[in-house]
Amino acid sequence: MSCRMLLTTLLVTLLVTQAAQAQRVGGPCSYADFPGKIAIVAVEPVPRVGAGAPGLPYQPHRVVFTFTPTGAVNHVLYKPAKTYELTLAGGEAPGPAFLKKYGVRPGAQFKTELHLITAGTCSPIVFTFHGIDVHDRFELTPR
Repeated sequence: MSCRMLLTTLLVTLLVTQAAQAQRVGGPCSYADFPGKIAIVAVEPVPRVGAGAPGLPYQPHRVVFTFTPTGAVNHVLYKPAKTYELTLAGGEAPGPAFLKKYGVRPGAQFKTELHLITAGTCSPIVFTFHGIDVHDRFELTPR
């Protein structure tokens, strides 16, 4: 193989590798994990007009909660007493049947892990709830 051909092959390989890396969206990501619990502070219907999801077959509800860690959390993204909004996987607000099924109501508490990003470009803050399956989108399924 000539020197010119070898150089061209290396250059093309380098460009393809850089293009593949530039197209990567999301992971790989790493998180620091913090156990604790959430407390539901508010559950209220979302208006079905305007900001409400008009395509949902149920009345969506805004669920607001706070997170209390079991131990110390030393991370720039953690803000004590901050409120968060619980949504289903996909971002929809849960409906009344979901809230009833999982016991989501003001004052309810659930064991939870808070995951705060340490590397990558994925979602910076992720919660894993015990006793609430945010992937259970049964209200979207026609009966």
